[in-house]
Amino acid sequence: MGRRTVLLVAALVIAALGTTMVFLYVHGLNDQAIHKQDPVSVLVAKKAIEPGTTYKDASDQASFEKKTVSRDALVAGALGSTAALAGKVTTTTIYPGQQIIPQMFGDSGQVSSLSVPHDKLAISVQLDDPAQIAGFVDAGTNVAIFLTSVAKGGATRLLLPKVLVLAIGNKTSTPQDTTTNGTAAAAVPTTILTIAVDQQDYQRVLFGSTHGRLNLGLLGKDFTPSVAIPPTTESNLFNPN
Repeated sequence: MGRRTVLLVAALVIAALGTTMVFLYVHGLNDQAIHKQDPVSVLVAKKAIEPGTTYKDASDQASFEKKTVSRDALVAGALGSTAALAGKVTTTTIYPGQQIIPQMFGDSGQVSSLSVPHDKLAISVQLDDPAQIAGFVDAGTNVAIFLTSVAKGGATRLLLPKVLVLAIGNKTSTPQDTTTNGTAAAAVPTTILTIAVDQQDYQRVLFGSTHGRLNLGLLGKDFTPSVAIPPTTESNLFNPN
C-alpha cells in the first residue's frame, strides 16, 4: 500500500471520527436542553372566560386546552386537567393563554368577591324557591325574568329575555301572613340572587320587583324567549291567540 493511500485512509478515519464526535456533542447538548426544560402538560385558557362562569359552561364552550410548557415556565399550582374544576365557578376574569390555577375558581354560590362585567351593573333581588326554579339556578347561569303585575287587571309577561346570574346568597326563611283560620302559615325559603344588567334593565328590574312578582326562567340551550308574545291576563289566560 502506497504512502499516499495510507495518508488518504488516515484522513478519512479522522474525518469520520470528528463527525461522530460533533454529532455526539450536539446530541448531548440537545438532551441537556430537553432535560433542563423538563416539559409538562398544563391546562390553559383558550379564550376569555368571564367571572361567574361555571366550569360546565366554560367546558361546553371549549374554553380550555392542553399546552406543553417548560418546567421553569410553569405557574405554581397550575392544573394539568379539569378534574378539580367540576362544580366550580370562576371568581375572576381568565384571559386567553393563562395557565389555570385552582384560585381562579370557587364553590358555586360562594364566590368571595363579586366580579361585575365591565359594561354592566349588579342588582340583587329576593326570590322564593319556586320563583328561582327551586334552587336549580347557579352563579354563571343565564336566565329569563318574567314579571307578574300585582295591580288591578295585572298581567304576566317577559321582562328580560336573558340575564347573567353573578352570585347566589344564603337561603333564608321569610315568615308569611296568617292563614284564613288564624294559624301561622309556613315560612317560605327565599334566596337573594345578584344579576348583571345594563342601566335601563336595572331600572326595569327595580321597578318590577317593587310593583309585582319576579320569576326566573332557566333557558334551554337553543331557546330564546320572545318579547313579542303578548302579556297573559285573566281575559286571555285560556285563549292566548
